Amino acid sequence: MKQLTRINALGSLILVVMMALAIIITLLPHLLGLTIAVIRDDAMQSTYPNGSLVFVRQQAVKEINVGEIITYYVDQGEEVMTRRVVAKDADAEVFYTKGDKLAQSEEGKVTKRNLLGQPVFHLPYLGFLATADFVHYAQMIFWLIAGGLTLYSGWTLTRTVRLQKKAPTGWEEQEF
Repeated sequence: MKQLTRINALGSLILVVMMALAIIITLLPHLLGLTIAVIRDDAMQSTYPNGSLVFVRQQAVKEINVGEIITYYVDQGEEVMTRRVVAKDADAEVFYTKGDKLAQSEEGKVTKRNLLGQPVFHLPYLGFLATADFVHYAQMIFWLIAGGLTLYSGWTLTRTVRLQKKAPTGWEEQEF
C-alpha cells in the first residue's frame, strides 16, 4: 500500500512539473513581451538547430544592423523565418537576409511590416512539441488511451457485476 502511495505521489509530482513547464514556456514569454517562433529548417543550423523554440523581442528597424539575426513573417504571415541580415536599406526600411548554412541570400526582401523582431534566446529541439503534426499525434494518442481506459472500465464493471450475482450474499432464506 505504501508503494502505491509513493507511485501516486511521484506521478502527481511529474504531472505538476510538466504543467508548470508548459505554463512557463507559453505564458511567461507573453508577459515579458516576447513572441514564440519555431525554427522549421536547417538554414540557421549553426546558430539555431531545426526544431528550436525561439523567443523573439520586437525591435525597431533602426536598431537592427547588418550581421544581426531577425525573425519575420513570409507568405502573408503563413510562415515565420529566422535569418541573418546581410544588407539593409535604411531609407526604405528593408532587409535582405541569408541563412548561415545557405550559399546565397534569400530571394525577396523583408519589410518593416513583416518584421517580428530579434531572437533573444532559444530552446533547442523543443519547437517540435509546438508543431501541428505533434499536436495531431498527441491528440490521437490521448483518444486511444481514453478509449482503452473506457473499455477497460466497462469490462471491469461487467465482471464485477457478474461475480456479485454468482456470489452468495448470506441473506438467503435458511431452513430451520
